[in-house]
Amino acid sequence: NLNASGANTYTWTDGTNTYTTSFVNIPATSSVTFVVTGSSGSCTNTQTITVNVTPSVNVNVSSIPNNSINIGDQVQLNASGASSYTWTPITGLSCANCPNPIANPVVTTDYCVTGISTNGVCSDSACIRIYVDDRCPDLFVPNVFSPNSDNKNDKLCIKGTRCVKEFQIVIFDRWGEKVYESTDKDACWDGTYNGKDMSGATFVYYIKGLTLKNELIDKKGNITIVK
Repeated sequence: NLNASGANTYTWTDGTNTYTTSFVNIPATSSVTFVVTGSSGSCTNTQTITVNVTPSVNVNVSSIPNNSINIGDQVQLNASGASSYTWTPITGLSCANCPNPIANPVVTTDYCVTGISTNGVCSDSACIRIYVDDRCPDLFVPNVFSPNSDNKNDKLCIKGTRCVKEFQIVIFDRWGEKVYESTDKDACWDGTYNGKDMSGATFVYYIKGLTLKNELIDKKGNITIVK
């Protein structure tokens, strides 16, 4: 809504259209420059004004590969349609102000993103729900393995660790000497101690830790090396 004053009559033009009122009230769909000439008798004066129009922001959000995951897995969120972005909540996100954060929520979560235009004037928001199947697999420790380099059951690997966030396994021989220890839930024991192969025997292990649902892990048992 542009208003002119200081004259008796007025002529507005944007290079295409001409208006002969003291004001111009039109929806501007793109940046435009208006020239207004005011007249009082034989006196005239001209002024120019430019209206800068910011393109509207239309934010879209999606997820790759989909919006359903198992607990412990992750999904990539993708926002588009704006210049800068802010995500909420930030729990489980790799970054809060990037267009493509990685999300690994432990419960079903609605992630919302607000996008801002280049000049910070326009904004838009969109949300996506990431469904989480929070059923955890049972922790499984094989009770026998055969580290004989035949590429069959050569290592002791713990199964069902997808829901584990804190982990410790310790293995002792029959005399109570610690022969293996790890805090890596994905590590496998190759049946060696101090770089030497262990002979066939039965060992005792205990596992302690915490799941992503903050449930305590306390497991113990026997492992046998077969040569």
